[in-house]
Amino acid sequence: TTGAAASRPAGWRRVLRGVPLLGSSLVWARGRWWRMRSPGLSRAQRLRAVPVLGDLAAWSLAVLTLPRWRAQLRDQLTAQQAQIQELRQQQLRLQQELQRLRSGPVASARREPAPEHGRATEQKRGEGAG
Repeated sequence: TTGAAASRPAGWRRVLRGVPLLGSSLVWARGRWWRMRSPGLSRAQRLRAVPVLGDLAAWSLAVLTLPRWRAQLRDQLTAQQAQIQELRQQQLRLQQELQRLRSGPVASARREPAPEHGRATEQKRGEGAG
């Protein structure tokens, strides 16, 4: 039975899988082949599943679209830097306004109690008692 098992294709696949580099390459190519022939895939997905050509096409597409991505990222960075600058200016204005409010007449009135107020209540107490 071992001779019959070795003559079957499953036995050959097992033998080929045992070869270090060839086995893993064949398993990878077979998986790609099955993915390429799977139903419900788009044309781009099928092309991407072709063993070497798909990888080359994906790499080429990445290289070709790189300038567009760089331009988009540069535009986003510029817009975010402008936002940051605007927020910093807004923060500075708010800090200046807060400082102005802290040092204004309303703030000084809160810090210093009016001396007349304390004397008036003492005089009222004295008048009520007399």
